[in-house]
Amino acid sequence: MFLFFNKFGAVYTKKDLWLVGGIWVLMTIVFEFIFGHYVMHEGTSVLYADYNIFNGRLWLLVLFFIFVGPRLVARN
Repeated sequence: MFLFFNKFGAVYTKKDLWLVGGIWVLMTIVFEFIFGHYVMHEGTSVLYADYNIFNGRLWLLVLFFIFVGPRLVARN
């Protein structure tokens, strides 16, 4: 991500960076559910189980860092 945001020398606002993180998280979730349902033939209860942090599933932490990643590496 660092190379992406700094290579072109463009100026990004904080709002832009949060928006990029949000879009990446949204695309990740949509891909996971479409792939899980249509390719892996999993039910929604199985797909939702990956989001239960109390059962030791850490997927929400991955999504959190995808969301805050652009803001963390942009340095503004």
